[in-house]
Amino acid sequence: MWIDAPTDGLALEAVQPIEIEGHASSPGGVSRVEVWIDGALIETLTELAPKGEFVSYHTTWTPGGGGMYTVQAVAYSPDGRVASPICQEP
Repeated sequence: MWIDAPTDGLALEAVQPIEIEGHASSPGGVSRVEVWIDGALIETLTELAPKGEFVSYHTTWTPGGGGMYTVQAVAYSPDGRVASPICQEP
Protein backbone atom coordinates (compact mmCIF):
# COMPACT_ATOMS: atom_id res chain seq x y z
CA MET A 1 0.00 0.00 0.00
CA TRP A 2 1.21 3.48 -0.74
CA ILE A 3 0.16 7.11 -1.12
CA ASP A 4 0.93 8.62 -4.54
CA ALA A 5 -0.29 12.12 -3.67
CA PRO A 6 0.26 14.34 -1.87
CA THR A 7 3.99 13.84 -1.93
CA ASP A 8 5.88 13.87 1.35
CA GLY A 9 6.84 17.44 2.28
CA LEU A 10 4.43 19.16 -0.14
CA ALA A 11 4.27 22.92 0.56
CA LEU A 12 1.42 25.06 -0.75
CA GLU A 13 1.25 28.84 -1.04
CA ALA A 14 -2.38 29.02 0.15
CA VAL A 15 -5.10 26.80 1.61
CA GLN A 16 -6.59 24.80 -1.26
CA PRO A 17 -8.10 21.36 -1.94
CA ILE A 18 -5.54 18.55 -1.82
CA GLU A 19 -5.90 15.40 -3.91
CA ILE A 20 -5.19 12.25 -1.88
CA GLU A 21 -4.59 9.16 -4.00
CA GLY A 22 -2.73 5.91 -3.88
CA HIS A 23 -2.80 2.15 -4.35
CA ALA A 24 -3.35 -0.83 -2.06
CA SER A 25 -3.28 -4.60 -2.28
CA SER A 26 -4.07 -7.60 -0.13
CA PRO A 27 -3.90 -11.34 -0.94
CA GLY A 28 -7.70 -11.60 -0.64
CA GLY A 29 -8.42 -8.19 -2.17
CA VAL A 30 -9.16 -4.80 -0.64
CA SER A 31 -12.69 -3.99 0.52
CA ARG A 32 -12.11 -0.45 1.79
CA VAL A 33 -9.49 2.23 2.39
CA GLU A 34 -9.72 4.71 5.24
CA VAL A 35 -8.10 8.13 4.88
CA TRP A 36 -7.01 9.87 8.09
CA ILE A 37 -5.65 13.38 8.66
CA ASP A 38 -3.75 13.99 11.90
CA GLY A 39 -5.37 10.94 13.49
CA ALA A 40 -8.96 11.83 12.49
CA LEU A 41 -10.88 9.71 9.99
CA ILE A 42 -12.00 11.93 7.10
CA GLU A 43 -13.34 9.33 4.68
CA THR A 44 -13.93 5.62 4.13
CA LEU A 45 -13.59 4.67 0.46
CA THR A 46 -15.38 1.54 -0.74
CA GLU A 47 -15.63 2.23 -4.47
CA LEU A 48 -12.09 1.28 -5.42
CA ALA A 49 -10.74 1.02 -8.96
CA PRO A 50 -9.00 -2.33 -9.63
CA LYS A 51 -5.63 -2.16 -11.41
CA GLY A 52 -4.23 -5.68 -11.70
CA GLU A 53 -3.34 -6.92 -8.21
CA PHE A 54 -3.94 -3.46 -6.75
CA VAL A 55 -6.83 -1.08 -6.24
CA SER A 56 -6.48 2.66 -6.59
CA TYR A 57 -8.17 5.14 -4.30
CA HIS A 58 -8.82 8.88 -4.53
CA THR A 59 -10.41 11.62 -2.45
CA THR A 60 -10.08 15.37 -2.01
CA TRP A 61 -9.52 17.17 1.30
CA THR A 62 -9.28 20.87 2.09
CA PRO A 63 -7.26 21.83 5.19
CA GLY A 64 -8.91 24.15 7.69
CA GLY A 65 -5.88 26.44 7.67
CA GLY A 66 -2.15 26.62 7.14
CA GLY A 67 0.23 24.27 8.91
CA MET A 68 1.63 20.77 8.74
CA TYR A 69 -0.68 17.78 8.42
CA THR A 70 -0.11 14.03 8.41
CA VAL A 71 -2.09 12.05 5.82
CA GLN A 72 -2.57 8.35 6.58
CA ALA A 73 -4.24 5.61 4.54
CA VAL A 74 -5.30 2.22 5.91
CA ALA A 75 -6.49 -0.65 3.68
CA TYR A 76 -8.75 -3.50 4.81
CA SER A 77 -9.17 -6.94 3.29
CA PRO A 78 -12.71 -8.35 2.84
CA ASP A 79 -12.30 -10.35 6.07
CA GLY A 80 -11.43 -7.19 8.03
CA ARG A 81 -7.68 -7.60 8.29
CA VAL A 82 -5.77 -4.31 8.36
CA ALA A 83 -2.75 -3.59 6.21
CA SER A 84 0.06 -1.51 7.71
CA PRO A 85 -0.91 2.19 7.59
CA ILE A 86 0.99 4.50 5.26
CA CYS A 87 1.68 8.11 6.25
CA GLN A 88 2.75 11.22 4.33
CA GLU A 89 3.44 14.67 5.69
CA PRO A 90 2.57 17.18 2.96
